[in-house]
Amino acid sequence: EYSLGDEKETRITEEARAFSAVVLEGDSLVAYLAARDGTHNIFLINLNTKKSSQLTDFTDGRQIFSLAYNPTRNWLMFDYLDNHFRNTAYLGLSDTTFVDLVSIPEWDERDIAKGPGDALIYASDKSGIFNLFMLNPVNGRQGYITNVRGGAFMPDMDAKGRVLYSLYDDGRYRVVLLDSLNFLDENKVGYDPDHFQKFNGLPPPITDVDTSKVSPYSDNFSPMFLFPKMMMDYGMPKLGLYFLNSEILNRLSVFGGVSANFVSDLDLFLLFELRTFYPTLYTDVFFLTRHISDRSTLMDVYGFDVDVRYRLFQIESGAKFPVMGTSEIKIFGSYQNFRASSVWWVNQENLSGKSGVDYYVGQHLGVAWKKDVFRPTVDRDINPSNGYHFDLEIRHEKNRFFNANESLFELIYDRSNFLRYSANGRIHATVPRTQRWTVSGEISLGWMTETAVDSFFNFFAGGMPGLRGYPFYAIEGNRMAVASLAFRIPLMRHRHIALGPFILQNVVVGPVIQVGDAWNGSRSEPVPKRSVGMQIRMGGFSFYNYPTGIGVEIHRGLDKFSSMNHRYGGELRPYFTLLFGF
Repeated sequence: EYSLGDEKETRITEEARAFSAVVLEGDSLVAYLAARDGTHNIFLINLNTKKSSQLTDFTDGRQIFSLAYNPTRNWLMFDYLDNHFRNTAYLGLSDTTFVDLVSIPEWDERDIAKGPGDALIYASDKSGIFNLFMLNPVNGRQGYITNVRGGAFMPDMDAKGRVLYSLYDDGRYRVVLLDSLNFLDENKVGYDPDHFQKFNGLPPPITDVDTSKVSPYSDNFSPMFLFPKMMMDYGMPKLGLYFLNSEILNRLSVFGGVSANFVSDLDLFLLFELRTFYPTLYTDVFFLTRHISDRSTLMDVYGFDVDVRYRLFQIESGAKFPVMGTSEIKIFGSYQNFRASSVWWVNQENLSGKSGVDYYVGQHLGVAWKKDVFRPTVDRDINPSNGYHFDLEIRHEKNRFFNANESLFELIYDRSNFLRYSANGRIHATVPRTQRWTVSGEISLGWMTETAVDSFFNFFAGGMPGLRGYPFYAIEGNRMAVASLAFRIPLMRHRHIALGPFILQNVVVGPVIQVGDAWNGSRSEPVPKRSVGMQIRMGGFSFYNYPTGIGVEIHRGLDKFSSMNHRYGGELRPYFTLLFGF
């Protein structure tokens, strides 16, 4: 109960799960719906005594909605779910009779309300689209009074005979006023006046008692899914497959892949998640090898061949804790081991040799926090609006890195222990008075507590994750800050264009403006670098089920600079992505 005088709320029911309250004529009487054991019933409460009485005694799991009062007939009107559709009915308060008002098994009637005189107004989808229908049970006059494309619901008539209703259109609901009631041509309403006939012969509701034996649930897995793949890597075909398996209730999942090419380059990964506890436990394992062959000259006389093999191994394990539905805290630890080995031989002298070294060993412990708050929209992935994302990671790194310059007679490693801070934030908003034009701002920050370390550990602020007008390795340092601003304009929304196995639904385009830099602590100062570009995004589905995001971008770095005998800036840099999203 809400008082308009002192603007205070008063609770009048306890543990009733009450909803859809309606005020009756008389001395402080309110009818409402309440749910218990999966069944809805109608109750009446006296606001003076705070005592409730149950008016119906349904026990069949019946679901009741949209309670309304008809003072002319002293009826409580409502709609209820019957098998596949809703039907309208009333409960007579004078004699407690329950009678169906409009009950057609082939279409849906809902949200019934009192109309002018003896007439009733309700929403019907007989023609395939919910529109308001007016029926006078006394004189038999009936017909549609709206013809909308989305759907008309929840009618209510005021003292002047005008009807307010809820209109669903263009992905949102609006309140609309209908100031005159006129019957429309049924043949022009909705898809087809006979649209309901496609629902003829629907199976009856299941009313028999299930006699199946009940047993405790045990983990059950579907068959392993295998996905062959072929890719081009450094101009060479690489064949392999992905494999996926998950427990039926997603309590445990395994996803992995293996691929190899003709020079024995190998890619292996395994992602494991266990969700039977409050935190999600996970382990990610990666193993990669690369082979490089070269031919050189020793002392400008002897030619020798070298085969170099790189092996990268990483494992990370941790626990993810959900927090209040929009946040997640992750605690993790990881181990990395990168090894380089070589075999060489001098054909003229019949000499050969080999060597190998673990050039990097790292042990990391960290904690990460991320938060996602978005307004749900059907095109959130391709054109996010009215929401934000933020993530922060603090990682303690214990590293051992091979020092080639000092390892003449023995292996010398540089040891570096430091904290690495990484943060990223994105915010999205809709431009007012536009058709879903959006603007997105993003900032990425990086900071290391140690500055005297090899560039192997640096942040890199170029390429796709950073300033896209510059190559990935062009901008590096142990400090980083990059800001981006993107405008997106929809060219196509919610369409269905078949392009072979790809269904194109949404297309957006817009400019991207970026500024940022990476620098080396006290040894240098940040010099902001600017990049501008254009992007086009195309979203849809492939093979009926797989979400597909295609991105094409072209960027140009506005500021020119030199680093390691290379000149950067001023050239156009294209990007193409084909992923499950954006």
